[in-house]
Amino acid sequence: MALFNDNADSRILLEDLNVRKSPLLDYLEAFLSEPDFLFLSFISICEDKTLRNETWTRKEFLDLSLKCVSLLDHFHESSQTSSSSFVHFFTGNSYLDLALRLASIFLNLVPVTINWQADTVDRVKYKIEATGSFLVVVDSGVSEEMIESIQLSFPSLVCFVF
Repeated sequence: MALFNDNADSRILLEDLNVRKSPLLDYLEAFLSEPDFLFLSFISICEDKTLRNETWTRKEFLDLSLKCVSLLDHFHESSQTSSSSFVHFFTGNSYLDLALRLASIFLNLVPVTINWQADTVDRVKYKIEATGSFLVVVDSGVSEEMIESIQLSFPSLVCFVF
């Protein structure tokens, strides 16, 4: 599968996914049937304690998920493992979590969740080792110390900062 291109038509990428017999191809029609329908509203608290509201239409969220498909597929295809697991580690509730989970369904991959409030470094390493994950996706809130510890323990594992 080629990397996602912002100019590419979503239907072309979806046809490519059809080759993989994804279990949710019928569900994709819901995203494309009313593409301008408001799908997701995400409210976050800014540093100054004001609220920020971000919204996505069905089409915008599908496009975000397809970018995640491209990211996951690229790293899965280039990994030296047959594992279908990847770790996602976000330091708060994130719309990216939803997009990555949807992308994993399209690709028949297994997301391994790190609990940002409870998992210790040892627990994170255990989850990576136990699942043989091919990738760790983190956000900018994950400490450099945590990323370095993961990379020291798993030098061939890619840590991608979203």
